[in-house]
Amino acid sequence: MERTLESIQNCVDIDKVSQAIQQTEAVLEDPQLWITNPAGAAKVQSHLADMQHKLSTLRRLRSSFDRLQELSGLAEKAGDSDLLSAVLLDLQGLRHGAEEYLVSLWLSGPLDQNSAYIDIRAGSKDPDACDWASMLARMYTKWASSRNYAVRGINVTPGDITGVKATTLLVEGRYAYGYAQYESGTHSLVRTSPLDKAGMCQTSSADVRVLPCIDDDGNNAAVDLKPADLQITTMRSHSNGEPHVGQPENAVRVVHTPTGITVSVSLLPADAASAQDPTPPCIAQCQQEPSVHQNRTLALSLLRAKLYDTELQNQAQSAAAADHAQPAESWGSPIRSYYLQPDQLVKDFRTEFTVASAAAVQDVLDGDLGGFMKASLRKFKKA
Repeated sequence: MERTLESIQNCVDIDKVSQAIQQTEAVLEDPQLWITNPAGAAKVQSHLADMQHKLSTLRRLRSSFDRLQELSGLAEKAGDSDLLSAVLLDLQGLRHGAEEYLVSLWLSGPLDQNSAYIDIRAGSKDPDACDWASMLARMYTKWASSRNYAVRGINVTPGDITGVKATTLLVEGRYAYGYAQYESGTHSLVRTSPLDKAGMCQTSSADVRVLPCIDDDGNNAAVDLKPADLQITTMRSHSNGEPHVGQPENAVRVVHTPTGITVSVSLLPADAASAQDPTPPCIAQCQQEPSVHQNRTLALSLLRAKLYDTELQNQAQSAAAADHAQPAESWGSPIRSYYLQPDQLVKDFRTEFTVASAAAVQDVLDGDLGGFMKASLRKFKKA
């Protein structure tokens, strides 16, 4: 517990935060700010609330820990086992709260507070790969629900026999992107396939990409969508590859013509796109919202996220080239394996975080990803 509090204090410079709070309060005292720029004033106020929360939480944790340490000492001297048990139980709860708070401090990136898109693509058209992709979609949906995030499936390409070839989840909630951002990469499943009559052990893979939802505020050149660069068309929604005859054309496809980048979020078969052009334009297709206007807004949001992510990857590759180093993990990099047979374990190759029992593995598949996400944040954000 003491080490966790020290880590928190290293993240929160009390003097610096206190000074920033005073300066921000002075800014908000200007009544003209709320008249001339109410939206900007609201953001400043939100930032002030975050800083105040940081400071008050640190002080509360430190005060509670000191009080419980004192009670623990008194209980030991008095030989009061009941009081000591109660204190230890309170310390356990306080430790959990402190660890959760430390993780939230690591989520300090400019987009960490945003909602997220989670793209999932089967590694092949094989039924086992498609089944694994649908299992991952279920896993992330369960994880999001456990954190009280809203989840919507905005794209799905069904598998030929079972599962899905590709799907996109919209996870709405504060810090959804921050927590899930390091889930991007290739996830592998090793099991005795229920789809194989011979009962052979199969290895299946699926690619996951986590993207931040980005507001249309014009602050980032990488996501500045110009109307002249967009081709927007409407169509009837699809199910199992077939259009719903008689339904209104609510589905929306937006093509960003300048990029020449393949983005697999379309319900169209991937091989159909690649057969027409090895480097087709960036396509975002959405058809789950009830109106064409909402679909259009959602499609543009998803496209903006794709372009932002592409820009980040380009920057990372340029930086790696300049440093003569290998680029960081990206789409297609193996990050985690899930073993169901013959062993029962899930292992993350980057952090070495592992769970190794049948019950724990099932919990992971049911959305218990907290340990893996915290280990990733500790490794990649702590520095």
